[in-house]
Amino acid sequence: MNYFLYIFFAITVLPTTTFSQEYKNFTDMANRVVSHTIPLIKPEKVKDKTSQIYFLDAREKKEFFISHIENAQCIGYDFPDFSALNKIPTNAIIVVYCSVGYRSEKMAEKIKAMGYKNVFNLYGGIFHWANLNFPLVDAKNKPTVKVHGYSQNWGKWLLTKNAVYE
Repeated sequence: MNYFLYIFFAITVLPTTTFSQEYKNFTDMANRVVSHTIPLIKPEKVKDKTSQIYFLDAREKKEFFISHIENAQCIGYDFPDFSALNKIPTNAIIVVYCSVGYRSEKMAEKIKAMGYKNVFNLYGGIFHWANLNFPLVDAKNKPTVKVHGYSQNWGKWLLTKNAVYE
């Protein structure tokens, strides 16, 4: 009987405690969603260098079209398209971002494995960028404050309340 209780507990209770983590605040979340396998770079450090840095967006196209960092290229995540890398020197500074940093870290690991040396993960992703009121553009390169929230659960970290879920 104890064996069955143990199995029931392992199947029903453990996954909910492991996968539904609550975060204290944005900083706690931003630090815990990444594995720290790629160096993090703060938005404040790169905000005024968008023409000198290659920004790669690891979100899906529907997210990218709502808004992105100016001059960024969308590489996606589920079915990544790394063709943008063909025009980037291997010693260039590359900053990969997504909503909060998880997907971008995974894509940055792949880019680094391809031989690119200066690859960074944008701390807090586009959510942190938007929370700092840094500029974003839409699919027509027009300024916007909207950001795709990914899901209601993740969109709550957009403090500007400009999340859309199209």
